[in-house]
This record gives sequence, structure tokens and C-alpha cells, in this order.
Amino acid sequence: TALPISILATMTFCYNCHMALALPASFRKVVVNRLTTDFRKATSIVTKPLPKPNARQVLVKNRYVGINASDINWSAGRYFSVKSLPIDIGFAA
Repeated sequence: TALPISILATMTFCYNCHMALALPASFRKVVVNRLTTDFRKATSIVTKPLPKPNARQVLVKNRYVGINASDINWSAGRYFSVKSLPIDIGFAA
């Protein structure tokens, strides 16, 4: 049976050299700071510490991310009731 794999890893491997590379100490993500229909005003990019992964996790580096209609509707407060801000974007990914 296949084992579940999450988005983090203990190390990243160089496929050509077969050696482990160090993980970064932090990562950037988009968060909603206030609810408004203006997506640029609603969101910001924040830097957070990269959580220490376990041995059964894998790290995926995204160079680009897409913003879709659900992200825009989420930041406008059209989905669910938001209890506290900031909230993460990309819940439909």
C-alpha cells in the first residue's frame, strides 16, 4: 500500500549529485489581513519559519502560485464566516 506524503521533507536531494541540500529556515506565503473585494488590499506576503518536517514528509518548492476565484471570494469574505484574521490563501490547492 502507498504511504501518504505531505508537503514538507527532512531534506531536499540533488538528483544529479545524490547529496542532501540544506532546507531554508523560512518560507513565504500569501495571507488575508482584511476582508475586502480588492484582493491586493486584502492580502500580503509574509515570511514564516519553516516547520521542522518529519522523515515521512516531502518538501515542494513552488516558484509561482496561481490565484483563483475561490481565493478572491475567500478574501472578500464570501465563503464561511471568518473568526479571526489573518487567514491563509490557497485552501483549494
